[in-house]
Amino acid sequence: MKKLLSILLFLSGLMPLFLGTMCLAAYPKALEMIKLADSPDVFQAVSLFGVCLLSLGVLQLLAGAWVWQGKSAGITLARLCGVMILLDGILIYTVVHRPDLGIADIVKGAVLTVFAFIAKSDK
Repeated sequence: MKKLLSILLFLSGLMPLFLGTMCLAAYPKALEMIKLADSPDVFQAVSLFGVCLLSLGVLQLLAGAWVWQGKSAGITLARLCGVMILLDGILIYTVVHRPDLGIADIVKGAVLTVFAFIAKSDK
């Protein structure tokens, strides 16, 4: 179960790394993807969003590596990542009114959370 959780975390971590890099390095393309018009305020928000996405991606990769190595902190971090992604999806769906983006995060967060809580910690 832990190896599967690690693989899910590695795969899940790639998307925020890609999107975060795009927000920071390919700003016009990022605006096009998230359907926003350019302005100074939007630039600041998209830049901050990019940094947050990079952080989430790194956390998922770290959790995956730690779970793979059998560290109990990896399970804890995997649970935290799963819950964060699940809540993120719910907020995107309900507050931002973007079900096309929210549903994917809800499913991904739920799957990671369930697998992380099923996996046993090595204590």
